[in-house]
Amino acid sequence: MKKILVVGCGPAGAYLTALLSQDTSFAFKAVDDGVKNGHFCAWGVSEDIVDRLLRDIGLKLEDLTIAKPKTAIVNKTRLHIKNLAIVDKPKMLKELVKETRVLNMHLRDVPSGYDLVVDATGSAELIGEKKGAPAHTVQYRVWSDTYAENSVVFIDVARGGYAWAFPLEPGYWHVGAIHVYESRVQALANTMLEKLRAEKVLCKCSCHMTLSTPSQARLVKGNVVAIGASANCVNPLSGEGIAPSMLSAKILYDSLARGVKDYERRLKLKVAKEMKFDEAYSILTKFVESKLTPLDLLSSIKVLRLNRYVNSIGLAKLAMKALAIA
Repeated sequence: MKKILVVGCGPAGAYLTALLSQDTSFAFKAVDDGVKNGHFCAWGVSEDIVDRLLRDIGLKLEDLTIAKPKTAIVNKTRLHIKNLAIVDKPKMLKELVKETRVLNMHLRDVPSGYDLVVDATGSAELIGEKKGAPAHTVQYRVWSDTYAENSVVFIDVARGGYAWAFPLEPGYWHVGAIHVYESRVQALANTMLEKLRAEKVLCKCSCHMTLSTPSQARLVKGNVVAIGASANCVNPLSGEGIAPSMLSAKILYDSLARGVKDYERRLKLKVAKEMKFDEAYSILTKFVESKLTPLDLLSSIKVLRLNRYVNSIGLAKLAMKALAIA
């Protein structure tokens, strides 16, 4: 019987433990350091992908959904959106690991005695250095009596980053910003807080991450394999990480009988190529460097259409705004 250690219980690691807990073919343990780095309260996900993955383990996305916004206001442009669900991330993680005893510890080195060690730390801590564009985030949970509805999301795009405001319960918002330059991320977040007229900050967190693609990640090192954000499964353009991270865990689980090389091949094919993370990363780097062309904007429309959040007309509007910013 193959012995597996899952290190990290964010969306990728927790989902993998849920899959393994239903399969008696493997003996596994899970550890997590208990540190919740960034965007822990909620996040937007592709409804179709996450709902399908959750149903595979007997859960329903609707039971974990806080809101389903129908409108996005992006740099003052109002767009109709669909296929977006704001999930209660703490509740989802709790449901995913409910059949697993998660040990609270921080591992600095790869432990012995396991056939496979899964790096789901988010920072590729066990597998090694991550390559890509460094990014910095600051995030808040706030109360705003001015905006009590939960049917709209706000997004402000700037060169090198963007700010967002996602609805939680009525009156409560998850506000944050991400930027490739650490010195600019706070100002971007402050602008969104002012727009939302946030009256009370309930909590604040920050973290560093790497925007890239699985094609640039070191996915396998000895008996260690990376999933989730450790495998660069965060969309470089939309910022969505939960759906592709959970999908990477499913791909690894389905590849366990065939070996990690099969996982490596399938992840790069599905996420880097079919989900167009490679194209997204190329567009991101050109946007940051002010080198976007009209052809790049057409590519960005194709990439973002895969999320099915906004129709082609809405994406064309966004593309023209991006060209103006760049």
